[in-house]
Amino acid sequence: QTCALPISMEARGERDAMSAAVGRVPKDAMLGPSNSASAMLAVASADLDGRIASGTGDWGAAVRSFQAAVSAEDRLFYNEPPDWLLPERERLGTALLMAGKPADAERVFREDLTRNPGNPRSLHGLWLSLDAQKKTAQASQAKRDFDLAWKDADVAIPDVRVPK
Repeated sequence: QTCALPISMEARGERDAMSAAVGRVPKDAMLGPSNSASAMLAVASADLDGRIASGTGDWGAAVRSFQAAVSAEDRLFYNEPPDWLLPERERLGTALLMAGKPADAERVFREDLTRNPGNPRSLHGLWLSLDAQKKTAQASQAKRDFDLAWKDADVAIPDVRVPK
């Protein structure tokens, strides 16, 4: 835990440098045929803010930042593959779990699963959010769905300790 402060200070410095760089991007710059660079940078900036807040354990700030990232991601135009490859709802759901809001996390993970059917990371989050709410039967089904989706993976999803 002693390294959390220096890492967050370094991350904040990098975030400041990113903010300065974002300010220099021309307003009409495009990132591919569908999305402007400013739209993509809005997702990236909010995501980074959420990651920094998560790293310091400030789950309220993490939730707010990831909500902003989800909102910015939702404003992106469709492209195949997506211009932003990292579904922000996964991070928002995890932050909500860590903030002690499993019902809100459940809604976020379910929304991600409507957009990204079978997403094992969201199935994992759904399982944890249902378990935290003592929805035993639904949690068991979500765990089975996750296990099936993750059965061929060669890495483990990090263990998330949900506050009781």
